[in-house]
Amino acid sequence: MEEALRSARVRILASMLLVAAIGMTAAGVSAYLIQRERVLAQIDDRLASTVEGLQCIADGCDGNDQPVSVLDFLGQAMTRVLPDHNESTLGIIDRSPRLRPSSGISFRLDDDPAFIARVLDEADPDHVIRGTAATDFGALRYAIIPVQIPGDPAAGLYVSAYDLDAALAEITEAFRTYWLVAAGALVIVGLVGWFVSGRILRPSGRCAAPPRASAKTI
Repeated sequence: MEEALRSARVRILASMLLVAAIGMTAAGVSAYLIQRERVLAQIDDRLASTVEGLQCIADGCDGNDQPVSVLDFLGQAMTRVLPDHNESTLGIIDRSPRLRPSSGISFRLDDDPAFIARVLDEADPDHVIRGTAATDFGALRYAIIPVQIPGDPAAGLYVSAYDLDAALAEITEAFRTYWLVAAGALVIVGLVGWFVSGRILRPSGRCAAPPRASAKTI
């Protein structure tokens, strides 16, 4: 009888832990994916803002003279468009890296030849290209912006890239803490469930126990 009660107790506890674990996992994964997509959308918005800022430089809409060459344009871009947090930029002229910000960047795109080769292969002279790549720096979300100035035969590219690992580090750390707390909660649920299931099953055990033979006095 004791063995049957222990088996029933284990089954009840396993069911409780399974339901709790599934609920915690579903909630945690859903929240993480939502936060991750939000961060990626913010990065894409910043890349779009960079394109708008470069167009402003090309048009001279901020009161400065319009660039007269690709080199002039990229030089202005490097000094006037400050890299965002976890962002690096690079100016390429005729397939050769030429300009980068003098400060304010945590990694240099031209330090990864494989990434530069990918940029040159994907670049389109008429369209902005966006993509995600695994590099020596980690995962990068990037935009390749073609640069052409009337009267200058040079072909330029302005490359902006965000370090996704660094951008997602904050929410990754937060959800690492979540999993630790969830594991602790499961331990507590297990202890409480073991105690409660034992209290629930104890009366059933007494009721199911066979009656003791009573002594008969002659």
